[in-house]
Amino acid sequence: EEARFLQTLDTGTALLNEQFSALRARNERKLPSDFVFKLYDTYGFPVDLTRLMAQEKGYLVVEGEVESLLENARKVAQASWKGKALSTDEAHLIAWSQAQSRASGPTEFKGYESLHEGGKILALSNGKSEVESLGAGERGLLIVNKTPFYAESGGQVGDQGGVQSERGAALVHDTTKHHEIFVHHVEVSKGKLKRGDAVQLEVESRQRRQIAANHSATHLLHAALRAVLGSHVSQAGSLVDASKLRFDFTHNKALSSEELLKIEELVNEQVSLARPVQPSIMSYQEAINSGAMALFGEKYGATVRVLKMGDFSTELCGGTHVSNTVQIRLFKIVSESGVSAGVRRIEALTGDGALKFLLKHCHENNRARVAAGISESWSTFLSVGSVGTSADATGESRAQVADWIEASKLQIRELERAVRDVKSGQVDLDQIVGQARQFQFKTGSHRLILWRNDQEDREILARWADELKNKIQSGVVVILGKGQPASPLIVSVTKSLNPEISAGDLLKDLANGMGGKGGGRPDFAQGAVPHAEKWEASTSALTKRLGI
Repeated sequence: EEARFLQTLDTGTALLNEQFSALRARNERKLPSDFVFKLYDTYGFPVDLTRLMAQEKGYLVVEGEVESLLENARKVAQASWKGKALSTDEAHLIAWSQAQSRASGPTEFKGYESLHEGGKILALSNGKSEVESLGAGERGLLIVNKTPFYAESGGQVGDQGGVQSERGAALVHDTTKHHEIFVHHVEVSKGKLKRGDAVQLEVESRQRRQIAANHSATHLLHAALRAVLGSHVSQAGSLVDASKLRFDFTHNKALSSEELLKIEELVNEQVSLARPVQPSIMSYQEAINSGAMALFGEKYGATVRVLKMGDFSTELCGGTHVSNTVQIRLFKIVSESGVSAGVRRIEALTGDGALKFLLKHCHENNRARVAAGISESWSTFLSVGSVGTSADATGESRAQVADWIEASKLQIRELERAVRDVKSGQVDLDQIVGQARQFQFKTGSHRLILWRNDQEDREILARWADELKNKIQSGVVVILGKGQPASPLIVSVTKSLNPEISAGDLLKDLANGMGGKGGGRPDFAQGAVPHAEKWEASTSALTKRLGI
C-alpha cells in the first residue's frame, strides 16, 4: 500500500511540475480544472494535495470547477449502473417477473444458435403496472416465451434490435433478466403490441458481432494476463459492450509498457491463429476437472457452459462469443489503471475500433516524425524484430519520436534556466538593500526589505529573496511580483529570527490582507494574492508588527 501511494505521489508530482512549467511559459496562474480532475480520476492523486502544491507554487485551483467535474463523474458512474432501460418501479418489476416465472417458467434463450426467432407475447408492462397492450410511441417491458436476445449478465450488456407482429412493431433498446425471465425494454414504433400476439424477434446483428468479439477478447486477455503476470491474476469485474471491453483483475502494481506489449502480442497471436471457439455443456465438477476457470464469488448451477479457445483459454461463461478467434480481427489495449487496492483495470478495443485507433495514432506519429525530421522507411521497419525496438537488424540506433521529445524538453529547460539567469542578473540588488528599513528584535538590529516589482517568474523571485537575505545577513525579505489572475508573494526570514518570527506566519498575514493564500517553512514561504493593490495596507501592518 505504501509503495503504491509513493508511486502515485511521484507520478502526480512529475505531472504537476510539467504543468507548472507550461503555465509559467504562457504567463498563466490558473491550474486547469480538467487537469486537476484527471490527476485524481486517472492517477489517484488527491485534489487537496494538488491544491496545496499549487498554492505553494503560486497557482490557483478553482475549487468550484473541480467539484463540478467530480460530481459529473459521479453521475456518469451512477448512470452506467442504471443502463438504458425504462425507468421502472422496482417492486413491480420484481413481483411481475416472479409471477411470470411461476406461470410460464424460465424464458427459453435461442440466441446462441440464431439472431432471429419467432415467439409469443406472454406479458406487457408500462414499467409501473401490467398492461394488455402498448401503442405507438409508448415505452414499456415485454416478455415472450423464447427469444434470441441476450439479457445483460456477467458483464455483457443486453442485446438491442426489433420486434414485429401483424399489428405493430417496436425497437428493443435493452434486454435484462429477472428470475430467469428475459425482459425486453421496448419502444413501440408503429401500431401496437398486445398480449398473446405472435411476434418475430430479431437482434441487431452488427452490434451483436461487436459485443461477441469484445467478450471473446476478454477471455484471451484473461489468459494472457495470467501467462505474463502469473497465476495469481483473476477476474475482478468486466464490462463488454459493442464499442469496447473493460477488464478488472487482481494485481498489486501498474503494468509496465513491456508487459502490456507482451499481453497484446499474445492475444493477437491467438486471434491470427484462428482458434475455433468451442462451447460445451457439462456438470460443474466436470468443467473444473477439465481445467476450466470459474470466477471467484460467482454462483453456478449444477450444469454449466464451458467455452474453450484452443489450448489457450478455457472458462465457464454463458455469454455470446465469436465462433473463431479470427473474427476478433485485432486487439489493442488503450488504457491501464488502478481501480482499488490490489485491483487493476485494462480497457481495450477490437476489430474496426482497434484499427481506427491504431491508424489515428499512426498518422499522428508520422506527422510528428516529419516535424522532428525523423524518417524511417518501411523496409527499415520490416528489419526490426519487435515494436518499440530502437535498433535495426544491423544494431544501428534508430531515432525515436519519444527520444526527440525528451531531448527537446531538456533543451527547453536549459534555455529557460538561461533566460532566468539573464533576467535575475539585470537587477541591482545592492540598490534594493540600500532601501532596507531597520527594526529591533530582542537585543539586536535587523533589516526589513519590502520590494514590489513586475517579475512574474516565481523561481527568479525566490532566487532574489535568497540573495537579498544573504546580503542583509539578519532580517526579513518580502517580495511581491506581478501576475494574472494572482500575483506571486515571497517571504524569506533569516534563521537567526526563527522560530519567533516565521516566514509562514508573516506570509499568511500578508496574503490574507491581499485576499490570497500561501504557506511554507519558518525561513521561507510563498503564496499568491489576487488583490496586489492592497500591498501598502498589508505591509503597513507588518511594519507595525515589527515595531518600525
